[in-house]
Amino acid sequence: MVDDPFKVLGLPRQFALNPTEIGLAQTRALAVCHPDRQVEGVAREDAVHASAQVNAATLVLMDPLKRADALIAMGDLPGRVMPLSTTQLAALMEQRDLMSVAVVSGLAHQELCEHWIQTELESTLHQLRCGFEAPEISWQGVRACVAYLRALTRLSNEWAALRADAEKGGSGCRLE
Repeated sequence: MVDDPFKVLGLPRQFALNPTEIGLAQTRALAVCHPDRQVEGVAREDAVHASAQVNAATLVLMDPLKRADALIAMGDLPGRVMPLSTTQLAALMEQRDLMSVAVVSGLAHQELCEHWIQTELESTLHQLRCGFEAPEISWQGVRACVAYLRALTRLSNEWAALRADAEKGGSGCRLE
């Protein structure tokens, strides 16, 4: 676990980071601390630990959910979880039902499901960026976005599994 992945990679503490700049920061950090640059035992051990920290920090920052969780952990009181709103929960449940039908009813319905998921993911990521960039961060709002993003990610994974099952000739009828 990395206490401050932003510091490890020398990046600003912000949500709006792109994979390219995270990858470049990882490359720069590994160039300095890579174990192959050390010959002595203790220095090499330290370099192995530092490289592991760099790689762990990269994994956190590459994933928008983990990045948001890291920012929340550094900026807000720990332990508070935001449940999904009734509206969000209803929308997700309705979409799950539509996805179950779409996988067996044809490509047009499947494309609508794909579009809905992609649009919701992009919109939620945009809301998170705005939430973290606000002059006064609303931790409640940010946590609500993270909860919704987590639920959307699960739904997206379920959709992919459902489509894969249907393509293999499985029933593809119900999401669990």
